[in-house]
Amino acid sequence: MATLSIVLLAAPQARAVGLNLGWGAFCPTNVSSLANQADPCDGTSQTGLVTYLLVGSVVPPNPAPTVCLAQDWFIDFQENAVNLSDYWKLEDENQPGQLNVAGCRGANSINSNIGSLVAQISSPSYIGPYTGCNKAFWGNTPAGGVNYAVLNPDNYPGILQPNRARLIGHWAKSPGTAMVSTSQYLAFNITLDTNHQIVDAANPPSYVCAGCADGVCIVFNQIILYQPPGTPGGDYVITDQDVRRTVTWQGGGGQDCTMVPVKRATWGQVKSLYR
Repeated sequence: MATLSIVLLAAPQARAVGLNLGWGAFCPTNVSSLANQADPCDGTSQTGLVTYLLVGSVVPPNPAPTVCLAQDWFIDFQENAVNLSDYWKLEDENQPGQLNVAGCRGANSINSNIGSLVAQISSPSYIGPYTGCNKAFWGNTPAGGVNYAVLNPDNYPGILQPNRARLIGHWAKSPGTAMVSTSQYLAFNITLDTNHQIVDAANPPSYVCAGCADGVCIVFNQIILYQPPGTPGGDYVITDQDVRRTVTWQGGGGQDCTMVPVKRATWGQVKSLYR
């Protein structure tokens, strides 16, 4: 019996299928990955050039995709307020498939405002804290892009609720390759800087894009893993949680982030953004 117990303890732990999300430069299932990110919102992080990293990953089911060549992922933001604050107006001017003005913290060619949100794919160069996640699957330079949207009139890719926004990412590679059902794959890294908080630190401070202190739920709601047409198993739509797919900014402001409603999406809805 003692020998059997040792064997059981040494056996690898089976991973669940699903999505993971966390703050910090860690694989989201790392013990150091954070469920909440706080900021003093007094200008000190802005002057200190502080940035925050949001990392997402996915564990595919069994059987896993055999020729995965693209992914779409969807993250919803919900603020505990009637309207989304300027601090979370992160949309860049003229995003893919749209003609739109920039949000308060989005990139704007008119006044050379630099956007505060950058999303990228995982890189093989990430080391250390990313142990436990497959870092090299998508490579350094897959094709694609991201879209951050609020209040789109067709209810997609944004959501017709004034306190919400949606971030969509699409990346593809060629040729497609197989995934392993027991592996955790980095899906994205999202960098949020702390620019555009204040003009100066006078008392009271003069805010540029107000709302830094407001609580926000951030939910990794869905990923679609695409295979070539006719591939056994087809495309994979994953919506379940593995360890944690919900995080907060400033504690979420007392919201129950598990109750953030979801609007599912398909490639047919999003493909026009990335032609």
